[in-house]
Amino acid sequence: NNKFYIPDYQRGYRWTNLEVSKLLCDLEDYFNHNTDGSTFYCLQPLVVFFNKKEEAWEVIDGQQRLTTLFLILNQQRTLLEQIYPGMQLFELSYQSRPGSKTYLEQIDASQKNDNIDYYHMYNASQTIRAFLDKEASLGAWRFVDAVVNANNTINRPSVKFIWYDVTEDIESQNISSEEKFADLNIGKIGLTNAELIKAL
Repeated sequence: NNKFYIPDYQRGYRWTNLEVSKLLCDLEDYFNHNTDGSTFYCLQPLVVFFNKKEEAWEVIDGQQRLTTLFLILNQQRTLLEQIYPGMQLFELSYQSRPGSKTYLEQIDASQKNDNIDYYHMYNASQTIRAFLDKEASLGAWRFVDAVVNANNTINRPSVKFIWYDVTEDIESQNISSEEKFADLNIGKIGLTNAELIKAL
């Protein structure tokens, strides 16, 4: 039920089939070796700032992974809604391409060449579809359900982000989200303990 907003100071969605496949294979490997849920799969940090004007979480870092996860979950949206009645996927919109929100929800091959974001989103969705079709006989829904783990059930596989909310930093330091983005990307901000653990 969260709303996420990708500001225009970031590049658009640029993951290729290679990055998408690597994430899917990594998730599959985790899922196949952790069926008892004794561990969880941890994605890199999602750095966010609550943008009051947009009434959404502005994504300062992590948008490629977040968009890819949306595409994975959207492929199985109907099934997920049956498993979790009333559940709604998070919303994702791009400031530079307002139509991206609609396009992400309904990938349309006829529009894939309208802009560079759509092109990469379409290709990523095809990679995901091929992967899930291949896994269908093994229960692709269980794989996607593990990604969601909406009930946060113990002893079940689950996927989590390191949630890094910098709203307080931005407001207390009276800086813009663009400045925080620049700080993150030129190495001014030291790694948090969570990031160091992830690196290990």
